[in-house]
Amino acid sequence: GNTTFKPPDWEWKATLAFNYNRVNTDEVRALQIDPSKGTDRDDGFIGVQELFYLKDYNVASVRYDFDEFRIGIQPFSSDFRGFLFQDNQLGIRFFGNRDNNRWQYNAAWFRRLEKDLNSGLNDITEGLRDDDVFVVNLYRQDWPVVGYVSQAIVAHNRNRDSQSFYDSNGFIQRPAAVGREAPREYDVTYVGYNGDGHFGRVNLTASAYYLLGDNIGTFTGLESDLEAGFVAIEASMDFDWIRVRGSAAYASGDSDPFDDKSQGYDAIFENPIFAGADTS
Repeated sequence: GNTTFKPPDWEWKATLAFNYNRVNTDEVRALQIDPSKGTDRDDGFIGVQELFYLKDYNVASVRYDFDEFRIGIQPFSSDFRGFLFQDNQLGIRFFGNRDNNRWQYNAAWFRRLEKDLNSGLNDITEGLRDDDVFVVNLYRQDWPVVGYVSQAIVAHNRNRDSQSFYDSNGFIQRPAAVGREAPREYDVTYVGYNGDGHFGRVNLTASAYYLLGDNIGTFTGLESDLEAGFVAIEASMDFDWIRVRGSAAYASGDSDPFDDKSQGYDAIFENPIFAGADTS
């Protein structure tokens, strides 16, 4: 059923990734907490990056507008550039389209997996984190002009990772080794707008997020209100075989870490391709 126009009736997919890395340093404990392990490290890992089942449970029109659900470890990007949440995580996702694909939607819940430290791949041997991500977004093709896609999104991150966690090299990862170095629980809601496309000859990508919620202050140990924002924009124009591009990003910071407001912006798990490359 996986044809050009008609969505597949059902699909199983598995993707494994293998990573091997070797690191040499001049100092002990730069790589591992145990100094007896020396200045070199060899490490290999196999990660489960995709393992899901997809079901097409409704065909909404003769032009194959559809509704589907996908359950398992699956890729997901919350926006065009991956500013908020782009990862392969375990979850349930309902998605589909309407009006000849002019409208598209996602409604998803993810329970996050641990990552292998040295490869960044999913580590299913560690079990699930007590960290949930809920996402609802809606895309509109050709709005406000033909050739531009707009998206509205609401995401919520509920974190109850209150247990200390040490990575495979022996260093503490949670809680972060800053401030009181105490476990934190938090609830954060993101509201955002994203756009991608072109206005005439001008190519334009734009993203804006506002977050609010509550947590325990990193330095005070008291309840703190979360209020922060993020804006990014990238415009370009093509001249024959040359593309001229300008990029700008802004994230709010916290001028007083000891008050009852936390205003430094942080995403859930960003992996942006912005300002030229995924390493920029």
